[in-house]
Amino acid sequence: MQESDKKNDKPALKLQHRLFLEAFIKEPNATKAAIAAGYSKKAARQQGARLCANAAIKSEIDRISKKVEENCEISAEWILTSLKSVAERCMQAVPVMEKVDGVWVETGEFKFDSAGANKALETLGKNKNLWKEVGSKDNPITGNMTVTISQEDADL
Repeated sequence: MQESDKKNDKPALKLQHRLFLEAFIKEPNATKAAIAAGYSKKAARQQGARLCANAAIKSEIDRISKKVEENCEISAEWILTSLKSVAERCMQAVPVMEKVDGVWVETGEFKFDSAGANKALETLGKNKNLWKEVGSKDNPITGNMTVTISQEDADL
């Protein structure tokens, strides 16, 4: 019989479950957490999935995650505002500079972080449900797409 947690009057987690929980909180990867908790590498993927589905463990993960968010003052609003700021910063045009006769001058070209901007905008768009992943259960479109470009557009 398991001893109970005096504060919550819930059964205490087994040692291996606590080890899994501690590892999962540090790095939310169920397979790696299962290995860190002592499960075999061969069974780690299945054990990790089973442990994440365990109601007591899931409840504890949710409780700890909420506490961490509160301590870090992370909210959905903060995340979305930060993503917006990242997108805006990444899309700023920065002049390309080159050294001419020992002096830095603008070349007339500009650069920006398109990959950073795209990722931030993609994340914001997903949050706002602006699109769905191709092949997802909500958007089961699969296969190839053919795009035809007119000669007039191709000459642009």
